[in-house]
Amino acid sequence: IVRRIKWLLSLNNDAKVLVFSEFEDVLDVIQQAISRNSILLERATTGGVKLNVSLENFKKNANVHVLLLPLKRAAHGLNLTEAQHVILVEPVIDPGLEAQAIKRVDRIGQLKPTCVHRFIIRHSIEENVFKLARQRMDELSDIASDLSLSKRDEATTGLSLADIRRLIEIEDN
Repeated sequence: IVRRIKWLLSLNNDAKVLVFSEFEDVLDVIQQAISRNSILLERATTGGVKLNVSLENFKKNANVHVLLLPLKRAAHGLNLTEAQHVILVEPVIDPGLEAQAIKRVDRIGQLKPTCVHRFIIRHSIEENVFKLARQRMDELSDIASDLSLSKRDEATTGLSLADIRRLIEIEDN
């Protein structure tokens, strides 16, 4: 992740990057690694004055290139068109969460292309989560033409036993 951020900054020293993870512990490790590489960052917490200060500093300070955000709690309602890049540290089963994260950058008023960077370990449960999420997104696309809310809710909530089996099966390719 640090290498990717450094590469992005080498291409454009004005680049702004949002980094999303579901796990606060992962964000702690990423924060230390980025700081040790002398890249200025902000870390969004979930509310209060600190969140507003972090967001304003990320938006207004040209030297702050990275904003770390928890996926579930910080992806809703923010307008961060100052950023051009979204890094999704790990895949999530709910495609709506990823879409919300990406939409923080890809909004009306965005003047630059939005680039999404994903990190997925091959032949792991992460790859299986990614495949299941893509399958769910395809199912949602199919259901979108059907106005039945019960079908839509059925496709987006919970995991079936078959889903769980698919997640833990790791291919030997």
